[in-house]
Amino acid sequence: MKALLVIAITIIFSVPLRAEYDPNHSQFTEILKTHVKDGVVNYEGIKKSIGKLESYIQQIKSVTSIQYTSFGKEERMAYLINAYNAYTLKLICDFYPVKSIRDIGSKVGGNLFNKASKQWKVSDYEINGKRFTLEAMGHPVTLDEIEHEHLRPQFNDSRVHFALVCGAVSCPFLRSEAYTAKELSKQLDNQGIQFLADPFRNRFDEKNNTLYLSKIFDWFSGDFKRDAGSVRDFVKKYLPIKLQSSLNDDTSISFIEYDWSLNNVAGKQL
Repeated sequence: MKALLVIAITIIFSVPLRAEYDPNHSQFTEILKTHVKDGVVNYEGIKKSIGKLESYIQQIKSVTSIQYTSFGKEERMAYLINAYNAYTLKLICDFYPVKSIRDIGSKVGGNLFNKASKQWKVSDYEINGKRFTLEAMGHPVTLDEIEHEHLRPQFNDSRVHFALVCGAVSCPFLRSEAYTAKELSKQLDNQGIQFLADPFRNRFDEKNNTLYLSKIFDWFSGDFKRDAGSVRDFVKKYLPIKLQSSLNDDTSISFIEYDWSLNNVAGKQL
């Protein structure tokens, strides 16, 4: 009897506790505040304490489909945005050091034709059997699926493009805090203002009456047109007030080449 009791106790304490979902995503905010500054990521630091990120991922993975459908719109959006960004950080850390997230494609089975984008299309990249599994979706999901099958078509809010960060220099800044339902709209607007105010990623040449915009506005032009009628009109409301009145029907748009270099600060503590 004593032996059976010891075995039972051993089993109980060997089974990992189910992570409890925190709608404030406080654990992710702690990670981001520690390792992200002005959109630059200390991947070395995250990798050294990878258990913290894995613990947060276990938390978001634990959300059931019933629980997810009970969320309000803003909470579902915040949940998926944080999931996308957390999984991206984990993916990069699993293969770090890399010069670009696109270098990972060939490491997860990419071929000559798709290796630069393979990492966004796999649900199991064969690292210790770990998968991009969100129980809320009922199956392993890819980063592409989170973005293109859930966030974009279900919420019809093109500001999401200011929030999803794929680990590249030309991406919008990764915030030093998680997204939350309560602050989501304010956070997304702030991301847009910050993104459009950064001359490396977007700028307006008043002399030539030309908007030089991120390729994001080209790749997803349909989303921005749906929300504001045109890319120009969508961008206008996020530009500094002094520039908004300078845009007109004759304003031309040119897209800036995307820099896929990793948005990291190698070897430095933030």
